[in-house]
Amino acid sequence: SRIDTGAVLLAYPSGSTQPVAGTAAYPDGIWMSPLGSAAVLWFASPHLLQIVSGLPGSPVVRQIDASFLAGASSGHSLGDLPSSLTVSDDGAWGAGAWASGVWSFGPNGEVRSLLAGERAYALTFFAGRQDLAAATRTQIFSVTDVGGSAAVATLYGAPNGFVQPSGLGISTDNRRLVLANRDGSMVTLDLNSGAPAQTDCGCAPR
Repeated sequence: SRIDTGAVLLAYPSGSTQPVAGTAAYPDGIWMSPLGSAAVLWFASPHLLQIVSGLPGSPVVRQIDASFLAGASSGHSLGDLPSSLTVSDDGAWGAGAWASGVWSFGPNGEVRSLLAGERAYALTFFAGRQDLAAATRTQIFSVTDVGGSAAVATLYGAPNGFVQPSGLGISTDNRRLVLANRDGSMVTLDLNSGAPAQTDCGCAPR
């Protein structure tokens, strides 16, 4: 977003920018879908989500009231802040990981609780699909058909657990899932074979 006005902008390879009509100013976070055709914006104080679909040529903004996630007192406790947000490439479904659980938000006002009993720290939708991946401190889960059956399966179990996951990404062909931890360690999971590969980025992702 633009520093002086807080406006949300589309940035093009030519260096030009264009405001995204209908978005509120000064989002506290912006997350893109795997193929970049949708985005989800988070506004902490009002507990508001905005999902932008149809990027880059025909953006459409949908607003979601997430005030039910506000704290009992100030509404600004750390427990109310999402550790991760993600959105499907078609913009139909958004999802977020809060202390209270993983919540998904559908195109017709649906709100669903996913991964009951699990505290997730990083999320991503699969490219071009309404299937979700979620990382906890010990496992990576998939949630197939978020708007329908929401079937949960374990993709990977970490024998010694993860240092707190800070990011989860998917390759555009949905063959590889990459988990980054706060200490710089990374796990790349081959989704065909299930084989993990361990690396270190030499950084501290936040």
